Amino acid sequence: MLKCFKIGVTNSQYYHSSESIYMCNWFPYILDLFPIADLFWVMLTLFLASIGILSSQKFGFIFSIISGSALIFLGLLDITFNIQNNVYSNKVSDTFLHLFINIFCMTFGPIFIIFGGLNL
Repeated sequence: MLKCFKIGVTNSQYYHSSESIYMCNWFPYILDLFPIADLFWVMLTLFLASIGILSSQKFGFIFSIISGSALIFLGLLDITFNIQNNVYSNKVSDTFLHLFINIFCMTFGPIFIIFGGLNL
């Protein structure tokens, strides 16, 4: 488990216990970082892949592989973060949402990679 520590976020405090990171008041700031990577890089590569594939260009398949690898990376990063911080053991609705996102990333990432690799 991660311990809470002062990271320079305003109003953050020191915590020296084995409690979940949810107890820290900077936890929402960390969760806000994931959509930036999702929306910027994954959506950009998926958009470029769709343009390339629809116009029968090879770069579309290359960007399909790139977006698949980005989905796998984000899925593994999110799974690791959730396990280390007991996110799966909190509210049932949060657990299902995080599991859906993780299953989506870990399913479609390899599909995009295989699709791009077979069509290059």
